[in-house]
Formats: sequence, structure tokens, C-alpha cells
Amino acid sequence: MKSSNYFTYGLSTGLPRPVIIMLRLFLATGVIASLLLSAISIDAEIEWDNDAEEVNADIHGWRLKEVLAEIVENTGWRILVEPGTERVVSAKFKDLSINDALKRLLGGLNYAIISDTGEPVKMHVFKTDMRRATIKISVTDAQNKKAPDSGRVPDELVVSLKSGDASIDEIAEKAGAKVVGESDDLRAYRLKFESEEAAQRARDLLDEIDDVENVESNYYVQRPDLMQPLTWGKSLPLTVIAGDAEGADGPVIGLIDTSVGGVREDMESFLLPAISIVNNDASDTVSPELTHGTAMFNTILQSLTVANPGTESGVRVLPVDVYGESETTTTFEVALGVSKAVGNGANILNLSLGSTEYSPLLQRVIGDAIDQDILVLAAAGNMGSNRDFFPAADPEVFAVTAAALDGGIEEYANTGEYIDAAAPGTTLVGFGGRTYLVSGTSVSSAWMSGWMSAYSDKEGISIKEAAEAAPGFFPPGRGD
Repeated sequence: MKSSNYFTYGLSTGLPRPVIIMLRLFLATGVIASLLLSAISIDAEIEWDNDAEEVNADIHGWRLKEVLAEIVENTGWRILVEPGTERVVSAKFKDLSINDALKRLLGGLNYAIISDTGEPVKMHVFKTDMRRATIKISVTDAQNKKAPDSGRVPDELVVSLKSGDASIDEIAEKAGAKVVGESDDLRAYRLKFESEEAAQRARDLLDEIDDVENVESNYYVQRPDLMQPLTWGKSLPLTVIAGDAEGADGPVIGLIDTSVGGVREDMESFLLPAISIVNNDASDTVSPELTHGTAMFNTILQSLTVANPGTESGVRVLPVDVYGESETTTTFEVALGVSKAVGNGANILNLSLGSTEYSPLLQRVIGDAIDQDILVLAAAGNMGSNRDFFPAADPEVFAVTAAALDGGIEEYANTGEYIDAAAPGTTLVGFGGRTYLVSGTSVSSAWMSGWMSAYSDKEGISIKEAAEAAPGFFPPGRGD
């Protein structure tokens, strides 16, 4: 069962000093790039009347960068923000002057507007010093906000069969659908129809077929946000060493995420051969840019470094790409990714992703994994609310939110009864000669996955035993 009395990881005096130091280092940088979804109504908006110099707003739960991106889109201003400057914005007003509107939208944050003849207006948003406002906000941030972050795939259904003897092709033909995704191992199939109406009509028909176990909707899972490059700062030196690959029998973390690539040569030994759910060849979707999956892999290595600096580690990471080159995946692909990771030896799963929608198929696959003593960790979500975020809200999943420096929870991070622990939600990642700031509960989940794996590896115990014994992870009563 989930407990509402979750433990704030890293702030306990029972944890090693290096962990507390690294928590404070990461959290002191604050938060810029969050993980996945924001609680934005499609009807919410900011209206910016440049002629009348008046602003209307009706928004709830927007992240700061999305508010600033909306301003960029409406005004053409060049906006720079100080790293670590973040807030969740809810505001409703009408016909306010630009200055009064900015005060309402930015709250207690500082800002300075600079207007030079012939140059675009510049606005610096900062907490401490205007000179530290170095991260440029782009219109893309606003466009990402408006992308389909979650919700039902309107013209699709996911069908689970009772046995392998039934013919999904015959069932699909009867329902007027095409099979566009399949897993014979799970007896689960993704059906696509000509329209949303056709899919809804077919649901009743499919429910009446004896060989059909379950019919459910398929849901979008938004591709995680891009990371923010910095003009300063260095990532944590990775001093952990991969043990002999052939003899390594330590924990295997199934990283269900985007592709992983561009890894430092001395860290490649931590990676097992990648799996792609969307391509036959996983190398086809490896990006030359920093991906979310690569950032999570780096976060796991940082956690291993802090746990056992300069020592050999038997931990390995199995990348499972469920996105490919698409901006979204679905709960169907995530479920297949979990199944593939388990089938290829993962004994701990990290899902730094999620959706506000519940998927019976994904819950079933996760439940099967947990029945095999596999530990499943997931990001709690970045909506700044207590709204359920799956799979973290699954009662059997270890849900991790983002800890703040003061011992509380970051403003953007989800809370609620389903949360099990809080861990650092900010990290610096070195990639391609640059340093990137990566923040969100996705980082928290990856950090926790690395720490639990390190504890299991160091003590020579199973992941399940490590989860029950690792110091500082569980709220009172959990694991007793």
C-alpha cells in the first residue's frame, strides 16, 4: 500500500555525508527543465494585446518556462532566465497593464525589461542577479506545451486475448480495424480504426467476442522535454568503474525511455545492448543530440558515483527505447518496453515518464514484473499537484518525487498519497562538450534507481532485499 507519510531522501542524518552534499549541490541549482506533463487546460490561455498594452490570463498549473514562452510568442521579446528560477503559475485576470500582468505572472521573481531603439525588447527573469539570467526561452517551449501531452488516442483500441489460440487478424477484420502493434507474449494488440467513431462502435462488438479478455483505450505518453544548455557549470565527475562485463552479475536497470547515445567511451561498459520497441534496429533511433534517456543514464551513473566513488560496480543499464523519433509514445509501447526489459534480464525498472491516464495493460505487465521480485520505480510527475500520475500512482510501484533544499518538495513536483520517497530532482549533465541542466521527477526516479542498485551491488543482496534494507528510502511502516 502507498503511504502519505513519504520520506525525503537525502535529508536524513542517517545517510552518508556525500549523499547530503550532492543533494544540496543539485538542489541549489534549482529547476529549469521539467519531465513530462503539465496540468494545462486546452482552454487556458494568455492574451497579449500589444496595441492596447493590456493582458488577459486564465491559466492553472503552468510551468514558468511555458508562461515565458507564451510571452515570447505573443511579443517577440528575447527572454533570458536565471538557471534555477522556477515556479508553478496559476492566474486569472483581465485588462491588466503589462507591468501589473508580469507581477501577477512572475510572483516574487525579479525581472528587468530593456528596450533599445532598433533592437528586440529584452527581459531578464531572475532570483538573485540579472547577470545570471543566461538561458534563452524559445517559442518551441510554448509549442511543446500545446502538444498532446496525454489523453486517449481517439482512433485506437488495445485488445488483450484470453489465449494464444485466438486469431487477432480475424478479430480485427470483424471489428473493421488494422493491427498496428502486437505482443504475442502478452496476448495484447493495438488496433487502429478509420475514425474515432468507428473505434467506439467496435468496442461493444469486441466486448462480446469470447476470445477477448479486455478492451481498453490507448493513451499518449508525451516525449520528455529537451534539456537546457548552460553557459557555465560542470557536471559531477563520474568516478565509478564498470566491473568485468563478462563476469558482472549485479543489478540490471531497465531504462524505459528514449534512446541512449553519445556516451563517454569509459562509461559504455555500463550499457547492455539496447532494445527498441519502435524499430528492429535500436541504433536507427540513436540521436546525436542529448536525449532524455541519455540524461537519465548519466543520472544513474552519478548516483552510483556518489554511492561508491572510485570503486568497481556490477550494475548495468539496459536501454529500452519506446519513443523512437516520435514526439509521443503510448501506454501500449510502454507496456511492451517493460515486458522486453524483464525478458532480457532487468531486475529493476526505471520509468522516468508517465501519463495522467490509467492503463490496465500497463498495470498488468508491471504486476507480472513485481511478482518476479523486480523493483519498479517511476517519476511522480511535474504537475505541482496531487493528481494521480501513472504508472507512479500504481500501488505496487515505488513513486519518487523531487526534494527541495529546505527539506520539502519542489513546487513543480507532484505530491499525494501515492508518493513513496523524494530524491534530488536536478542534475548537471555533460554532453558533447557542453553542460546541460536537467530537472524534474524523472531525475529523482533515475537517481533512486541508481542508489538502490548500488546498495544491492555493494551488499551482495537482491534488489528486493536492498529495497527493504536500504537506509533512508522508506516512510515509517513501509518494508517492515
